[in-house]
Amino acid sequence: MNTQKNNTGSKTSKNKKQVSKTKYRLGKFILMVLFVLIVALLIYFILDWALDIAQKRYIESSESPEALIIAIDQNDAERSLYIYNKIIENNLLKDDFIIELKDTVNTKFTDFFTEESGSGNDTYDVLMIFHSYLDDDNVVSVISSLYEIYRSTGRSYETFQSTLESINDLDTERFNDMVVLYLEKGAVINDSRESYREAEKEFEASNLLTAYELYMSVSSDDLYLYDSATDKCSSIKTALKQNLLDTAKTFENEGDIENAFYTMKSVPEILLDDPQIIEYTNYINDLYESYLESNYVEYKGIVYNIFFHSLILYPDIAFNSSRGAEFFNVMATKEEFVSTLNELYNSGYILIDTDDIYDTYTENGIKYMRIKEKLMLPEGKKPLVLSFDNMSCIYWNFGFCKRIVLDGNGNLASLVMVDGVETTTYDGEHILILEQFITEHPDFSYKGARAVIALSGTEGMFGYATDKLDSSDYQAQVAGAKKIADKLHSLGYTFACHSYYHYTSSNDISYEYTDLEWLKYDTEQWKKYIEPILGATNIYVTPGGKNYSVEKFIDGNHNDPCYNYIISAGFQLILSVGRSQAYTNNIIGVKDPMFFFGTSLYIDRFDIDGKSMYKTDITLMQVFGFDVSKIIDPTRAYYKDILFN
Repeated sequence: MNTQKNNTGSKTSKNKKQVSKTKYRLGKFILMVLFVLIVALLIYFILDWALDIAQKRYIESSESPEALIIAIDQNDAERSLYIYNKIIENNLLKDDFIIELKDTVNTKFTDFFTEESGSGNDTYDVLMIFHSYLDDDNVVSVISSLYEIYRSTGRSYETFQSTLESINDLDTERFNDMVVLYLEKGAVINDSRESYREAEKEFEASNLLTAYELYMSVSSDDLYLYDSATDKCSSIKTALKQNLLDTAKTFENEGDIENAFYTMKSVPEILLDDPQIIEYTNYINDLYESYLESNYVEYKGIVYNIFFHSLILYPDIAFNSSRGAEFFNVMATKEEFVSTLNELYNSGYILIDTDDIYDTYTENGIKYMRIKEKLMLPEGKKPLVLSFDNMSCIYWNFGFCKRIVLDGNGNLASLVMVDGVETTTYDGEHILILEQFITEHPDFSYKGARAVIALSGTEGMFGYATDKLDSSDYQAQVAGAKKIADKLHSLGYTFACHSYYHYTSSNDISYEYTDLEWLKYDTEQWKKYIEPILGATNIYVTPGGKNYSVEKFIDGNHNDPCYNYIISAGFQLILSVGRSQAYTNNIIGVKDPMFFFGTSLYIDRFDIDGKSMYKTDITLMQVFGFDVSKIIDPTRAYYKDILFN
């Protein structure tokens, strides 16, 4: 029984061994098959790769259209040009390939100029070769995109300009117009950003009004800075308004109604439409009128008028120069101006603005004047209009002021030459001396009145070459002059048209013009070039006194076209030169003043200069009540004998 069991076990074991060998052989076979398949696949892929490489190398080494596309993609300008020439030579440039070539070149153009454009000379060389395949619409799209990037980011104008010039160089004949168009648009943004930078400087210097105007000049096309500039303008207006109201209300609470009134009178134009400003201004005006009624007295009669030409700072230099006689006759020295102010003040004169003389109203489209029936002045005071002509500062090398500037605190200052060195002073022009005088004698100014400044066009203004229209820095000169004009406006000064060319008689005018034709041309020039700097004005100061522009009308010919043209051009107050002011300027409270014509008023001004000081027909004493000996500079007396004997 045991033997049977052992035999059975032995058979079972043998069978198992046979099965294992069979499975092993089968597995081995499968593995070999798999190995062969893997090797075969590997060989296939290697061969396919090798064939692909070989094909590409063949294509690259060939002169086919496909090779050209590869060369372009690789930015190989030299090979691209070679293959392209061969394709042309072999007549292989077919329509289908032209479409592919255009797509390739336009894609490369777009990528090159919109992805941090300008990097890669090889790419640019390729584009230079194939620029004829660029689509105009694509070029415009790329340029427009570059412009959008420039105006919405801090990218510099120089980068924008350089990029567009690179595009233009690809095909100037085709691309120039579109490039110029966008460069001009970019230049507007560049100017806008320069204004913003200047505004930031002015804001830091607390010159808020100047900063406001510069922020306001930031273009709405400048997406990068426009919103910031707008916010800054709003902040400045809020700060200015609050400061003015706080100051005026402080004066009011202290019972100083006069200074409260003056404070609100100084409200800048940007706040004139503010409801709070309007409400408080009306309120304080009513209080001030009551104050005047109880503290001032009525004045009727003559409006005195006096004027000066350019101010001689160093008479020894001026009178001893090649133009000494000219300066002697038509200019006053600094000492004479200061002495005149003192004599006027001591004689009871008080500065008034020209608009204190009259009101204006419009009827049937015509603007009329209404002379005031009375002025309310401090007792014993006489009204005086003061004016300065030709504040051009062109005679600086003859002992005059060189330029009017703003100092670091935004205050007016003068540049003068002292011993050959350009020096900043605060008494080198009429306006600076007048400001100091009013500071010391505030009762010399009625309601904050200042002077009228009459400017021509051909000598520049305030020392800035605004007459050099073709100069490369013309805009900078205009900007400099406008800063001074704006500052003077804020202080209460008024500007007047003094003609553009300052021709004093018909003999100055070219024979091909009539007086009227020349006057029209001259006035148009002033309005075109000078009015944008100074602002509009209704005051016309005749050059050379009672000249061709007004003479006939004033002498009785009311049909004279010259005078009537001046009025039609918007000028109503005509200031001339004359010493008999009791005759011409007796207007306040006077029925039918002799030289009041409904739409205009003509009045004379007494000149303070070398000629008038030595005239005996109508003297300072007769008109103003003080003798010329009180004001004449001793240096003048010395040079009179040298120059005219």
